[in-house]
Amino acid sequence: MGARRAGSCRTGALWIFADDYVNPTTAALMVIALMLVTRVVSWDDMLANKQAWNTFAWFATLVSLADGLSKTGFVKWFADMMSHHMSGFSPTFAAVILVLIFSSRTTCSPASPRIRRRCSPSC
Repeated sequence: MGARRAGSCRTGALWIFADDYVNPTTAALMVIALMLVTRVVSWDDMLANKQAWNTFAWFATLVSLADGLSKTGFVKWFADMMSHHMSGFSPTFAAVILVLIFSSRTTCSPASPRIRRRCSPSC
């Protein structure tokens, strides 16, 4: 069991610290493969965790999207544009306003019929 943990720790360290040499997604998949090969988890355990795989897929997609937006300069452009509009506000007030905007948009989004029924027409 000690060798298994040492291998997992080395691969985990690779995932965290070797970003210049190995893609973090590749390192994460190496950790999963190593856990399967060393029988830390079984294949049945992996298949039983459908929600975890769903989360992994969505998280990987969001990280890739964020990386692409950053590489194209969209994040810097958007931050520069928004900084001009928010320059007079205190950081606390700006954070509260941004949280309120985010919350109102996610809870009053017409994305699902359940949410549509719950929200008022003003959303």
